Amino acid sequence: MTLRLGSTTTIVLTSPEMAKQVLQTQAQSFSDRPIPDAIASLPNLEISLVWGPSDDTRWRKLRGICSTQLFSPQKLNSLQHLRYQKVEQLIEHVRKLCLSGSSVNIGQVFFATTLNLIFSTMFSIDIVDPEFSRAREFKDLVWKVVETAGKPNLSDYFPVLKRFDLQGLRKHARVSYDRMHEIFDELIAKRMKARASHSTSRNGDFLDVLLDQWEENGGSVLNRETIKPLIQVKTLFVICFWSK
Repeated sequence: MTLRLGSTTTIVLTSPEMAKQVLQTQAQSFSDRPIPDAIASLPNLEISLVWGPSDDTRWRKLRGICSTQLFSPQKLNSLQHLRYQKVEQLIEHVRKLCLSGSSVNIGQVFFATTLNLIFSTMFSIDIVDPEFSRAREFKDLVWKVVETAGKPNLSDYFPVLKRFDLQGLRKHARVSYDRMHEIFDELIAKRMKARASHSTSRNGDFLDVLLDQWEENGGSVLNRETIKPLIQVKTLFVICFWSK
């Protein structure tokens, strides 16, 4: 089925056979996608695993590093103890609330637990404190990105209007993007300083793996700017999954 949305042509797949052709058999031909205008303000968009061109050599190398170094079964299994630890913290938090007669915001505590697990595997730190009081603050920051990108945008249906940003969605999304990258930049800078001074032992987390790859490849594939989009993609996935 073909839909004409403004000046944009949209194809809707209405059969399993055609979906298989597009998503599996001819996946390479259909792998690139139109980039929503609100997403276009994302820093370093061209090196994003989600939005970058799949025929780009650097994109392929980044995907290979993620597959072999970050998300391999061996690496995920080595972090199993962190998953147990975060679940235990969640249970202890719920137990305290039950003893005090307080209500439990299930969505918030599960979101915070998952976010802490993600940041523990990446940075060996908890981004949300044990009492979950800062979960809402960080969630709201990232959810602004998801919400803004998901709003109907005239610029997507009439590309000639993109330069005007009539609804201000690109502008609003950029503020959240920049703040997220500031947080990631601080974490990366702190780790690089510690590695340079040899003041702490290696954590063996995802950030250490990425920095190792940076050093081994001389910055040709991974560097400070390419690491941040990798982190952001995983964070946005967690937000999307737990916010509904």
